[in-house]
Amino acid sequence: MCGISGFIGIHDDGLIERMLKTIRYRGPNSSNYWVDHKQLLAIGHVRLSILDLSERGSQPMWDDTGRFCISYNGEIYNFRELRSDLEAMGCKFNSNTDTEVLLTLFREKGPDCLEELKGIWAFAIWDSKERRMFLSRDPLGVKPLYFVIQGNQFLFSSEIKSFLCWNEFSKDVDKAAILETLTYLWTPGPRTMFTHVRKLLPGQCLTVRPGETPVISAPVDLKTEGDLEGVSEKDIIGLLQEQLYNSVQSQLVSDVPVGAFLSGGLDSSAVVAMAERNGPRISHCYTIDYAGGRNWEGMVNDLYYAREVAKHIGVECIEVGLDDSVCSRVPEMIWHLDEPQADIAPLNVLLISEEAKKSGDYVLLSGAGGDDGGV
Repeated sequence: MCGISGFIGIHDDGLIERMLKTIRYRGPNSSNYWVDHKQLLAIGHVRLSILDLSERGSQPMWDDTGRFCISYNGEIYNFRELRSDLEAMGCKFNSNTDTEVLLTLFREKGPDCLEELKGIWAFAIWDSKERRMFLSRDPLGVKPLYFVIQGNQFLFSSEIKSFLCWNEFSKDVDKAAILETLTYLWTPGPRTMFTHVRKLLPGQCLTVRPGETPVISAPVDLKTEGDLEGVSEKDIIGLLQEQLYNSVQSQLVSDVPVGAFLSGGLDSSAVVAMAERNGPRISHCYTIDYAGGRNWEGMVNDLYYAREVAKHIGVECIEVGLDDSVCSRVPEMIWHLDEPQADIAPLNVLLISEEAKKSGDYVLLSGAGGDDGGV
């Protein structure tokens, strides 16, 4: 999944290394950073190699002019099409990564390039000529991006815990965030439990120059295409199937094996079915086997349905056992989450992710919310 971190206006020679070490599990393949001591600036990255596993995909990555530097977490699903367009404009590429495509596209079009992206992302790009840092988060808010502003000092990271590495970080608690968390059972953005830590909202951008107050843009609206007025139910079903198929297929672009969560419910079953529609693409599926046959939410165990779906589609399903002993891992789950939330599902995700790693699957597709009846 990768992780990004950095800061502006802080004199601390070892800070960026400590920040990256804290989130190293996000990017086990490599950890690198770039520092400008004169401008008190640092950009770092921990990498989970998915596309172009060679060193050419390492970050932070500079464009070939030496002006722009990027640290990026995410996936641009249409990067191949964008690369073709850029090559037609005369742009050259050194790697086969979506990172370099994003960096080159930003160099050519600036922030307007965001309108052409299809994907999920959180990135920071330093413009050495304009002395300006540009940060962006995808419109759905899939990838996390936190930041701290204390006077003229600015930090950003994929995870809040990175900021604890800074000796001057204020740990003041945001009382309004506590109230919101107790009300909604999670902390809506832009607040977090720390007064000085904020989330960049989905679709927001942030621009900061050394010594100046950061400027945050309004969230962008998600684009819609056409309307369904007068369209028959049969045609709507066909359109939905087509969109779901295209969405799933676009997320199978990887130079490493791709697995999938499979609970047997509507959402995960549909995702796996669409991935396998034109031939085997999924290496393994993973599901939870609750001890005693019932899960902790009091509902019937879904294991039977996961087995039936896997058998019908023809994929191998690895069953991950779960019993009361998992309670001992709650502190670990809390540490990973950074923010409180009233849901035990992350424990399932933790166990499945560990099993997937053992099996060599570093990318997992998931469905979330497709069969939920409420909001």
